[in-house]
This record gives sequence, structure tokens and C-alpha cells, in this order.
Amino acid sequence: KKMLKTLSMRCFHTSPVVDEQGNTLIESTQGTIFSLDTSGQVRWQFQTTGLNPINPAIKNGVLFTTSDDGMAWAIRCDTGEKVWESRIGGFCPHDTASAAVFEDTVILPATPEQWNREVTRNTVGMMRTDGAEGNEEVVAVNAKDGTVKWRFSMATGYRDQPGHISYNLTPCIVKDSIVFHDMTGGVYRVSLADGQLVWYEPGVNPNSWTTGGVCMGPNGVAYCGFCLESCIMGEGMVRAHDFADGKVLWSRKFDQGINATPAVGTLGPDGPLAVIVAEGRNPLPLKIFHWFIDPKKEFWKLLGRSPKEGLMGRIH
Repeated sequence: KKMLKTLSMRCFHTSPVVDEQGNTLIESTQGTIFSLDTSGQVRWQFQTTGLNPINPAIKNGVLFTTSDDGMAWAIRCDTGEKVWESRIGGFCPHDTASAAVFEDTVILPATPEQWNREVTRNTVGMMRTDGAEGNEEVVAVNAKDGTVKWRFSMATGYRDQPGHISYNLTPCIVKDSIVFHDMTGGVYRVSLADGQLVWYEPGVNPNSWTTGGVCMGPNGVAYCGFCLESCIMGEGMVRAHDFADGKVLWSRKFDQGINATPAVGTLGPDGPLAVIVAEGRNPLPLKIFHWFIDPKKEFWKLLGRSPKEGLMGRIH
């Protein structure tokens, strides 16, 4: 079964990263990590024990990632040698979740061997067949040896809300905290030191499903993009959350779902802060890229009809 799955998934599905020497590191769905030099030649490759590594993080010359068999990996960027491997769960997600690292702590997604089937029983459009569909836990491990520091489970539920999983986790490390989302658009802030919950703001529809995510702006605001129904149908929304207490500062609805994490940055060196949002169903090709400063006023949008037709821009 694993051989058939491997043969049908010969592609690159994650984002490449560049180390301090300018080498590019990229992972294949077959569980292989490659290092390419500046001319594109393979320097080394490392085979994990599973498939589908997540988007990696690099610190001090070491790459951190996971494979879908529940293993976490630390690999030297210069030689491709394994620093450590650590079992952090029964499963790790097989889509495009992301790792994050700060000082001696690595943040990774995982799901226990005894995964909770009931969490997504009423989720619109999701048929969860194994624990590698998203992640129930956010796990902090020691960057030096891979030992688990703490675990935070979204599957238990908070503030009288049902439990959830995250899909394509995008953890943001800010000051002494981590901000992340669940697949309904709920946003969490937990302590980096011990994983204790600081605040939680539930999503709009507890049975919805998004492949979107959350990002942090330099203004102390978290921007979360999600779907109000499922990733393949229904409307979408972006909400802005105050980092201090999680309260929703504003929200904006879109005709289609938000299935990618928003981006935020300034328009030029002295320009205003803008939010960029990709609107569209997943995996259908239609995309509309929105760029706005004031949540009530759009700056411009870029329409994408299909991969073959390319993109057509319109200024608003």
C-alpha cells in the first residue's frame, strides 16, 4: 500500500527554503529532502521514514520538518546528516502545514495514534480517513534533541466549543507566544514556554473547513483567512484579531472561500500596511487576489481565470 501511494505521488508539494550558504532545500512527497547548490546541482539527499514532509524551518544550520508517520526530523544543512529523529505522534499531516522555530524550541503539528474521529464527524465536505488529515495537536520540541516539551490539543474543545483540528498549520511565534488557527477559522494564542492557553476566539461555523491560515502583522494584529462552509464551496472571510486578547477588530466576507494564508506588509518603505488575500475554492483554478488597506475599501484585485489563461489585473 505504501509503495502504491509513493509511486503515485512523485512531486514537490512544499515550499523550498534557503540556508545561510544560499543552498536551496526542498522536500518531495516521497519523503526525500534534497539540498541543491546555487547552480541547481544536488548536494545531498536524505530519506525520511515516511511521506509528505511539511514546510520546513531552518535555524543555526539545521532543518526541521516532519513526515506523515508521526516522526520529527532535524537534518544538518551542510552535510545532510541526521541530528535527531523523534516520534511526536502517531501521524503528522500530509498536506502543507509548516514548522516554526525560535531559540531552542521547534513548533510542529501532530496527531496521536488514537486520533479522534468524532472531531470532524459533522464537518462539511470532509471525510477524514486517517490521523494524517490535518493535525489535532501543536507540539513543542527541543531543537537540540527532539524531546517533547509540551503538547496542546485542539481536539478537546475550548470555551464551550466542540473540538477541532487544524489543516495546513501556520504557527506564528510572537514575543512569548504562539498564534495558530484551526480549520474553522478559530484562532488560538498559547504560551511558548508551556503551551498554556492565553486566549481562543472560535470560528464562525463550527462545522466548516478551510485550508487557509493565520499570519501576524507588525501592528500586533493576527489576520486569519478561512471558509464559512468548506474549501470547495461557500463564502469566505478574513478576520483581524487583537494579539492582546484575541478580540475580532474587523471582518470581511468574500464570495468564495479563503484557502490560503493571508499576507501582510507595507506598500513600499513608507507606505501603508496592506493585507493580501487569495480568494477561491480549493482545488478549483479560479482565484481572485485582493489587496486592501482599509477593510471596507479595496485597493485592487487581480483575477485569475485558469492556469492556461494566466492572470488579468484590475485596479479598484
